[in-house]
Amino acid sequence: MKTIMSKVLTVLMVVMMAGVAYAGSNVEKPTLETLDADKNGFISKEEAATSDSVAKLFDEADANKDKQLDKSEFVTIASKLGK
Repeated sequence: MKTIMSKVLTVLMVVMMAGVAYAGSNVEKPTLETLDADKNGFISKEEAATSDSVAKLFDEADANKDKQLDKSEFVTIASKLGK
């Protein structure tokens, strides 16, 4: 009985882990439109902070150092995110 219960628990854990992996693969990548909260056509540093991946690449992508990303600057980040 103990062996059967152990096998059942193992199977349940594998199924749960597969579900988590699948759910993680469906996470949408951020877009300029979804990050641009004030809809001014730019992503501020504050708006970028809502996405860890964009926040990490913000300074590198801000080519003109105006502390906001326009569409062409955001393309730099999008290409690194696999868009």
